[in-house]
Amino acid sequence: MSTAAPALTAGDLVRIGEASASRNQALGLTGLLIHQDQTFLGVLEGGRRRLFSRMEAIIVDPRHNGVSILREEEAGDRRFQNWHFTSVPVDGSLKPFDLAGTFIRTIRRARHI
Repeated sequence: MSTAAPALTAGDLVRIGEASASRNQALGLTGLLIHQDQTFLGVLEGGRRRLFSRMEAIIVDPRHNGVSILREEEAGDRRFQNWHFTSVPVDGSLKPFDLAGTFIRTIRRARHI
């Protein structure tokens, strides 16, 4: 989880999503990245060495700050191989929701499936 840099544009988000999907596929990593209301939430899964290398690059990326690793565990099966990036708009037509709480509760439930 992190806070997006204030200057990020919709175009920046599209480029982040495209680059992340391409880079992660090339590295054999899977996961998802969600952006809503200046917050990024993500899951990355794959081999330990590649994950740690990727996380080092993510942590120093200037397009966000305050990276927090909420959970780290070894898993037998990948859960997010068909997920990529989504940006949830928050405007008058979509009531903001507790994205972090919903996301974490979903991850915890998925662990027991």
